[in-house]
Amino acid sequence: MKLMRWLGSNLTSLIMSLLLALVIWISAVTSANPNVEVELSVPLEIREQSSDIAIVDPLPQTIYLKVLAPESIIQSLEEDNPLVAYINLTDIEAGTYRFTIQVELPDQLKPIRILDQNPEKVELKVSNLISKLLPVSIQVEGEPAIGYQTSGLSWDMSSVTVTGQD
Repeated sequence: MKLMRWLGSNLTSLIMSLLLALVIWISAVTSANPNVEVELSVPLEIREQSSDIAIVDPLPQTIYLKVLAPESIIQSLEEDNPLVAYINLTDIEAGTYRFTIQVELPDQLKPIRILDQNPEKVELKVSNLISKLLPVSIQVEGEPAIGYQTSGLSWDMSSVTVTGQD
């Protein structure tokens, strides 16, 4: 009974104390490891590319991400950047496509917020690959230098396979 009366008369003070403790805790955590905004360079990968297609136009090697994350995570990214950007070429044929670039965040980096990405999409022209078997022959042109002479020519391969865009 006394406890209920005491709680009733001090409820406002208790709530204010809890809120103040929460504010102090949040302030301490964020000042010890504040959020930082940085721009990162991330390599661009191609996934699931069929062996019978070729990319005609060059792709950017990297994309740029503007991220917001705790300072400790940013420091770990500067040492070893596990971020990966990729486009998935599953089940595509010859033609021109526009792909959205996906960014893969490992679980330990989930506090990262991506603020901006450049580029977000990439246009890609794809063609079929063809292979052709061509014979190999040796043709000697000109004469050897003074003091040298040619003798029996030999080679191991009678043909080579050349692969290129259709």
